[in-house]
Amino acid sequence: MDRNLKRIVSWYLKPDSEINENDLVLVTACDSVYFEYAVSLARSADFFSPGAKVLIHLINPEKNILIEVDQLRRVLKNTSLFVSIEKTGLDFLSLAEKKTYYACARFLRVEELLTEFACELLVVDSDSLIINQIDQDFTDKEEADICLIRRDLDGPPADVRMAVATGTIYIRNRSSSLKFFKVLTKKIKDSFADKRTDWFLDQILFYETMADLPSSVVRNIKRSYADWTFRKSSILWSGKGDLKTQSLIFSGLQKLLSLDEFVQHKALTKIYTFLGHNLVTKSHVAEKVMCVKKTLKPRAIIFLPRLDLPWKKPANYGAKISVVSNETLELRLWWKLFATNLVSAFQADGFFAETVEIPAWEITESAVNDVAADITFIPHRCHKDFDIAKVKADVQFYMQEYFSWVFVINRRGWSASSTIYPVNIDFGSYSFPSEKYEQYHSKLKEGSLQSKFAQKSQKTISQLIVDKQLPGRSGFFPKVEKFIFFPLQIPTDQSIRYFSSVEELDVVNAILDWSANSKVPVVFKPHPANEKSMQVLLELIRAKGGMISHANIHDLISYSAAVFTINSGVGFEALMHNKPIVTFGRVEYDCVTFKAHISRIDEAWFYCSNAKPKSLVKSYSAFLQWFLVEYAFDLSNKSAATEKLRLLVKRTKNKMSKS
Repeated sequence: MDRNLKRIVSWYLKPDSEINENDLVLVTACDSVYFEYAVSLARSADFFSPGAKVLIHLINPEKNILIEVDQLRRVLKNTSLFVSIEKTGLDFLSLAEKKTYYACARFLRVEELLTEFACELLVVDSDSLIINQIDQDFTDKEEADICLIRRDLDGPPADVRMAVATGTIYIRNRSSSLKFFKVLTKKIKDSFADKRTDWFLDQILFYETMADLPSSVVRNIKRSYADWTFRKSSILWSGKGDLKTQSLIFSGLQKLLSLDEFVQHKALTKIYTFLGHNLVTKSHVAEKVMCVKKTLKPRAIIFLPRLDLPWKKPANYGAKISVVSNETLELRLWWKLFATNLVSAFQADGFFAETVEIPAWEITESAVNDVAADITFIPHRCHKDFDIAKVKADVQFYMQEYFSWVFVINRRGWSASSTIYPVNIDFGSYSFPSEKYEQYHSKLKEGSLQSKFAQKSQKTISQLIVDKQLPGRSGFFPKVEKFIFFPLQIPTDQSIRYFSSVEELDVVNAILDWSANSKVPVVFKPHPANEKSMQVLLELIRAKGGMISHANIHDLISYSAAVFTINSGVGFEALMHNKPIVTFGRVEYDCVTFKAHISRIDEAWFYCSNAKPKSLVKSYSAFLQWFLVEYAFDLSNKSAATEKLRLLVKRTKNKMSKS
């Protein structure tokens, strides 16, 4: 088999007359796999050594690489880029031999460049980075033709492969230099013909050529041009061996200079995670990172809780985790849909946006700082349990409210923690009945308005009375006794802890005592998500003769005289039923309810007994229009929700441009 190298070299981006005698050209050679490193090298020169001339020599490039070459040329602002291509038949080589050839090919190209141009060359491994201005202070030896790291000056090397390091070579364009590389080129070609193709062949042959041509002056290059310890003052960092992957400072900056925006942003996240948001400004790469970061698209990160895990960290996490029910997963999938739509809206307006899906308890201030985003969206939280002052980015909170398909976004949180609370709207400015009220009320009447949590099937009055789910008498003419419906809430829930001045146990106890005195029955329904959490409440209700019902929520609202609640989402559903509503806590919709105190329940009942249905409908209709159209994002109307998300992104972009 003919093992002679048959190379055809051509220009893809030709320098023409742009390379002059006194110029320095940074030269690197690579195959398609290593081209991503060459990109980072060229871009590092563009950022940190403006005015550089960079020549990338591609060996048998794949078609997509040439597309990336064009992309690279477009993004370089301060660099002259030249690209040459060689087509060389390497089918006779094994994979290991091909890698050896890729390491040697730059020397073949150097000989051609020294012949074609009169410039000086700085030949570097493609996995290197320029991190400061190239000052051309390579050596103080005027007689030097070629400069690189020499390890043989203190005596014969123990390992000839390590006698010189060829990762960075400075070459003066002299006749002696050209002669050196002609000899070296012949040695390379002969070695492949003779099957001498071991790894480190490039360094071995370079060292042998030094011995064969003692008249050629090869000197040490200054360490600032061959630094694999990544010092701040160096000019070129070399990614030697495992260092290029193990050093986050080097590999992070290298990936930050990629053409792939996902690679760039992942690298930025890793840098901040490793160094810490505060430490990154103290690191000696901080200036470099910040310089590149300014050119990236603005970052929008939407945190998303792991849907398969509880929102709170279980006490036995790491042991056995309870399986999330299918009903809960179905409810939570709306979170993913909303986050995905939010990402899409940001991407459509030129942001880099993505979801970061981790356990809910890991969404902390430090996690937000680690992603180094310009704007971050935090789920299921508010300023009361998330310290905005500790976060460097703009933070917005988002929450699923009342219905599974309805979400709100606010810079301080949801419900009574949001900037819109207390809600103050001009009810008279809305047409009656409002579009949203009609839409939701129609769904309610036709039985298609699903509650946030799974419900039992609706039943007739007779069935509910017989089943002891409603107070009243059964028989041929069943009659429901006038009653108050009180939906129980999870006592430890955020809405109770943050937005109520009274404990749920105290509210329930006060209502039971009032019920006994007033003879007005109260029906309590346990929260379907966690009935175990309210055992104390249920025991109190049973002890004081209260009624506990598990009927469908719409049956309980519909047949009740009024709905009493601390701040449950059931109160929002009661708006569609046009029922008088009493609230003991704080919540967005309390602007259309009677705000009660447990010591004055008679006042609340008087309000309910005298509430005029027409007046209720008007205020409810206006509130629903405001909340579902102007404030919240109602995913049941996809086009409207999408447009609102786009407006949110535009406002965010405008705010960022002004700051």
